[in-house]
Amino acid sequence: MTEHVGDLLPEYVLDLLDEEERRQVEDHLSSCADCSSRAAETEDTAGKLPLALRPIDPPPALRSRVMAAAAQTSEHPSRAAVQTPPPPIQLRPRPRSWTGPRVMALVAAAAVILFVVGVSLGRELQRPKTSAMASYRQLVGTSVLHGDRIRSFPTGSVGAHVALAVSPHGASSLIVGPTRPAGAQRVYQLWFIHGRRPPVSAGIFLGGSVAHRMSLARSVSGFQTAAVTVEPGPRGSRQPTTKPILATSVAHL
Repeated sequence: MTEHVGDLLPEYVLDLLDEEERRQVEDHLSSCADCSSRAAETEDTAGKLPLALRPIDPPPALRSRVMAAAAQTSEHPSRAAVQTPPPPIQLRPRPRSWTGPRVMALVAAAAVILFVVGVSLGRELQRPKTSAMASYRQLVGTSVLHGDRIRSFPTGSVGAHVALAVSPHGASSLIVGPTRPAGAQRVYQLWFIHGRRPPVSAGIFLGGSVAHRMSLARSVSGFQTAAVTVEPGPRGSRQPTTKPILATSVAHL
């Protein structure tokens, strides 16, 4: 496997790959320092996710029984060494209900973790029931897991779902979710702006219902604002010809 395996790293870390895929990923990691470093970062991030769960206190009755058993042992230390160990503490069975607040909290937390460490977009799109919005969130979640910095645009009047992602190495990309089409012979064009300097084109994209991620040839580093305008298709304009429909600050991205 000569291609990079970044999209498979979340599944690799969670041991969700089949034997053949896992072997191919491990063979690639042994010869690719970049992917090996990303795998270590992904494993570290995944390992910290359970810390986001709210601890659940043990039942008061359990604490009382444990303390009573400990007190009895401390009162007869010599007998404790020769007597048969006390029987296991019997826990009162709880009804198997999924309506309790603690159980619901665990389910919600598990849903968040699964969202962040879900499978790659390519596999997700193969599932016919997966919506474009779910695929967009999947892309954003996977990007966060890989350590990218994310800046989302306001949805605006066009109902656009667009986010900028900057990798730890400085590479910039645009994550595009379900967005209303720009119109006949029209495209959306992304601009990077710094002060009063002329805006710099960073690429064009189309609206639609298919979520995708596009690499940007120009880095957002050094710019203050990112804006989106509607321009003539299919190649856009050298300079904006309409007012921005989306804009966000990228000064600290």
